[in-house]
Amino acid sequence: MNLLLSDVIIPQKLFDRNKKPRIRLSSMGKDLNWCWNEIKNPLPIDERTERLFDLGQMIEQYMLNGMKNEIYNKDMVVHTGLYQDGKEITGEIDCMWKDEHGTEYVMDVKSMSQSSFEKLVATQDLKESHYQYYVQLQLYMHFLKVEDGVILGYNKNNSDVAFCFITYDEEFALAQVERVKLLIELLKSDTEPELEYPNKIIIKTTKVRNAESYKSEGWAQEQAHKFNRFNPYCTVSNNIIECEKGVIYEERYPEYDQK
Repeated sequence: MNLLLSDVIIPQKLFDRNKKPRIRLSSMGKDLNWCWNEIKNPLPIDERTERLFDLGQMIEQYMLNGMKNEIYNKDMVVHTGLYQDGKEITGEIDCMWKDEHGTEYVMDVKSMSQSSFEKLVATQDLKESHYQYYVQLQLYMHFLKVEDGVILGYNKNNSDVAFCFITYDEEFALAQVERVKLLIELLKSDTEPELEYPNKIIIKTTKVRNAESYKSEGWAQEQAHKFNRFNPYCTVSNNIIECEKGVIYEERYPEYDQK
């Protein structure tokens, strides 16, 4: 791509501080409790967050400008036919993309940290590596009636790029639509939902320099589900901790039954 970031027009501000928060398809990969509170009890958008989103928008424009002969329907609105407070819930795709074989994809561009990008490349499984993006794309594909989707990841550390492809999963997408409908009802009745992914007890220890041993027996700490880091539908645990007294502990990430 023979483009410079200076060639890219900085897009309009993503956030309007006076605009009432609404249900966003891009947020539905998070816990419903989080989504409900984002709308009912929104936190102020600080300048750092605005800069981060502005940078993400600039990177998106930069990447898509380099693919202008391959993409179409840029920034197309996704209509859902679902309504919150009398206004339709919509989404917005970055673009549609057609590859050299003629396959059409819903494309979303994501700027990522080094570790996030490496996870995307290593797994090539969006549901495992970036669950929130997976939900977002499945909803877009569902309402647009498109069978294929792709994330175009951009590594902010070194400008590497990578594609991660998914196919439409009707059963999964319909389950997400039901979650959207449930969130509409919860907002209407002013009922805060319980956590979908409850806090889990994790054992923490402090490692000492001789590597093989750990001092103290550790301590229990309750942690909430980390939305972008762990897939809530997979079981992940690391059995790695052994304290000095021979008692074995598990350093455990949040665990969820496979669905």
